[in-house]
Amino acid sequence: MPSWVTSGTYLYAIDARAKGDATKDQVRLMMQSLLASRFKLVVHFETREVSASVLTLASPGRTGPQLRPHSEGAFDFTLQYTEDTAPNPDGLPPSLGTTLTSALREQLGLKVVSSREPVRMFLIDHVERPSEN
Repeated sequence: MPSWVTSGTYLYAIDARAKGDATKDQVRLMMQSLLASRFKLVVHFETREVSASVLTLASPGRTGPQLRPHSEGAFDFTLQYTEDTAPNPDGLPPSLGTTLTSALREQLGLKVVSSREPVRMFLIDHVERPSEN
């Protein structure tokens, strides 16, 4: 990226209106066209494998007591945890409550595992500072 993009020196506000009742997809295409025209913006999408944290069942086929299937898909859950890392006023070490990791396992029956996952990324190939209006 050119330094002017991230320097904060140049901020742009785009005030545009679509005629009629444009759909979201039509508005996106119009915005892409505007950015390509004014900023000479060229982009592409690419899928890359990156490090990720994945929630998975701690015990196969068994969820925790606070993880309930929702009638219209997905799940409902309640999760309670305390991650107190601030020292006590009397100078004693912090009191640890239920950590997030413990709460996920005990209440929802889930654990966090490290993984490599494909992620679709938006990459900028070219951009130029726009000319004055």
